[in-house]
Amino acid sequence: MFKGETKTRVVITAALAAMWLAACGGGGGDSTPVATDGGTSAPAPAAGGGTGAPAPAPAPTPAPATQLAWATATGGSTSTPQMWHWVNENQAGTVMVAGAIPGPFAISRDGGATWTDTTLSNTGSWIAADMSADGNTIVVLGFGGAMHRSLDGGATWAVIDTAYNAGGNLSYESVTVSADGTMIVAVDINGNVYRSANGTAATPTFTTQAVAGAAFRTVDSSADGNVVILGSQNGSLYLSTDGGVTINPLPVTVGGTAVADSWYRSAITPDGNTIVAVANTDFAGVNSTGIYVSHDRGATWVRGDATGGAYTSVDVSGDGQTIVASLSSRAGGTLGGELLVSTNGGTSFSVMDSPAGESNWRSIAIDGAATRMVLAAGTFGATTGRVYVSSGTIVGQ
Repeated sequence: MFKGETKTRVVITAALAAMWLAACGGGGGDSTPVATDGGTSAPAPAAGGGTGAPAPAPAPTPAPATQLAWATATGGSTSTPQMWHWVNENQAGTVMVAGAIPGPFAISRDGGATWTDTTLSNTGSWIAADMSADGNTIVVLGFGGAMHRSLDGGATWAVIDTAYNAGGNLSYESVTVSADGTMIVAVDINGNVYRSANGTAATPTFTTQAVAGAAFRTVDSSADGNVVILGSQNGSLYLSTDGGVTINPLPVTVGGTAVADSWYRSAITPDGNTIVAVANTDFAGVNSTGIYVSHDRGATWVRGDATGGAYTSVDVSGDGQTIVASLSSRAGGTLGGELLVSTNGGTSFSVMDSPAGESNWRSIAIDGAATRMVLAAGTFGATTGRVYVSSGTIVGQ
């Protein structure tokens, strides 16, 4: 745990200045006390004429940090174990969502205190979701399904991809939404990128772009939607700085060595500068060598942690200093899952406290201020788990 530095201010009163000058033989032959406040101090009291100014009161002791704690989500389908696959929250941490494969799609609009099921199918394969900053525009993908959008915070929904997905059967993997909801970028396992610049229109229009050799698993974007990071399980990251119009390979090199992990999850800060990427050995490939972080939009990289395994999610705070990641298993599946956290921008990571009784972590998200997290356990089509919401201090874990 990191400790904060305490600074104490020393106040020199007029009386104390007079005593110091007398002891040191005066201030250049002038017996008048030297003011320490720009010349506004009152003259020192005559000898024997008083006790002088009282000593300054000590600075108040800072309140102790509240220990990180996890509460099990309740309400709707979150009250029972499900095969949860995806959780997310807006930057303020007020709106949270959770999707299962197969199963329901649940939402909380009070920071995780209470949850309700949306009207989306309770047997859907809800593989990914993202939302605008205010939590009103929410886009949800079904694996082998369609793209659904809500403009009223999850109260009502409409399918918005029929122009290019008439059969409602695309192998979607991930989606990102800009802070104002207008920019939507989604990807599928076959290397296709679907982009809309009018995501809040009654009927958004999309362009489709195929990236040769890619098998996309992840996409995320800056707040304005212009900087987009995409990850392929085939070992390549890609970057766009024009909202997905042009997409170029983004090499990851550490210490002169190229990294070609089986990229599975990524995250980017609202300003588009800090990028975090992790791989998965269970579903995306065989290469997973740690957590990789860049603070200059991919120009340079560091490996903040060398733990390999089945990373299932990663997220980053608004300032890029707090990074959280979840694993369902480590070391090729021989060890259980865990949660990792960095509070120094990815320079180092440590194991974070997690809810007791589970280790098959599927997804974690953090708010912009690094004050609240939402977490889910489960394996799609196989194992159930619960949704959890954090309280207490994340920084200092």
